[in-house]
Amino acid sequence: MRLQRGFTIIELMVAITVFAVMAVVAIPSFVGFVDRNRTVTSANSFLNALMIARSEAVKRNRLVTLCNSNAGGTACIAGGQWESGWTVFVDTNNNNAIDGGEDVLLVEEGVPNGFSLREVGGTFGDFIDYTPTGETFPLTGGTVVFNLCRADGDTAKSRRINIGTAGRPAVAKTASVCP
Repeated sequence: MRLQRGFTIIELMVAITVFAVMAVVAIPSFVGFVDRNRTVTSANSFLNALMIARSEAVKRNRLVTLCNSNAGGTACIAGGQWESGWTVFVDTNNNNAIDGGEDVLLVEEGVPNGFSLREVGGTFGDFIDYTPTGETFPLTGGTVVFNLCRADGDTAKSRRINIGTAGRPAVAKTASVCP
């Protein structure tokens, strides 16, 4: 008698059913993981830009500016909506504009579609200037807050970027207010 190898149709159907159940359980968890990762990455990208601006201002003993910039990072733009990106540069003439001959230190593309990055209270607007002492200018006298929010407005899934009175940035897990 010849020995048959392989799976029966019943074994194959059981294996497919087990795989389908596992996929139904795993896919929503993976989507949530990707969403959380996008939020954390965007918040850390803005935090990184703040830290670079602060450390370069101290290192170079010059005013360093982080501005809300166009998509290519070639010019600072107005509007208070930081989603399009930001640029860190050494502002040698203190005019809050990227001029020829000024060192551009970092250009970031901004946050993914469906996210907003806004300052709460409007202390800085479109520019954050760091002085050679590592403080922000103008001096705020308190913590300045930027909210990174998702399109669904869920503050529990958003992030808050705080800039302390001495100019030190930090990220908190939940945004205070989302539009």
